Amino acid sequence: MKKLPIALLAGLLMSAVTAAEAEKGTLTLEELTSVQPGLGTVMLEYSHRFYVLYYAAKAGNWDLAAYELEEQREIQEVAETTRPMHAVKLRAFEKRYLSKLQKAVDRKSWSEFEPSYFRAVDGCNLCHAETGHPYIRYRLPERPPAMLEMTPSKKSE
Repeated sequence: MKKLPIALLAGLLMSAVTAAEAEKGTLTLEELTSVQPGLGTVMLEYSHRFYVLYYAAKAGNWDLAAYELEEQREIQEVAETTRPMHAVKLRAFEKRYLSKLQKAVDRKSWSEFEPSYFRAVDGCNLCHAETGHPYIRYRLPERPPAMLEMTPSKKSE
C-alpha cells in the first residue's frame, strides 16, 4: 500500500471538513474523493521539486537533489493514487527518466545529470502533448529558487 505524505494527507483532510461535515463528525468516502487534488494541482508541486532538483545538482548539493527527487516520487504516488487513469504513464515516466536522474544523483555526476534532466523535460512535454495538453510545456526557470540555499551544507561536503 502506498503511503501519502503526512502533510499532504492532513491538508486534504482539513480542507474537506466544512462546518456541516464537522457537525456530522465523519466524512464519507464520496466526500473525501471530491476534495482530492486534480493532476494539475499535484503537478505544480512536482514541477517545483523538479526545478529545485536541477539547481541543487548544479550547485553540487547532492543531498538536496536526492531529497527533491524522493519528494517528486512521493507526489507522483499521490497522483497515481488519486488519478489512477494516469498511473501507467506516470510509472513509465519514472522508469524511463527519474531512474536515470537517480543514478546521476547517486554518482554525484553533473555530466550525467544535466543531459538526463533535459531528456526528462522533453519527456514531460511529450506526455503533456500525448494526454491532450500540448499547451503545457515545462521550462526550467532561469534562476535557482531564492528561498533555498543551493550550496551544500558543511555536513554534506
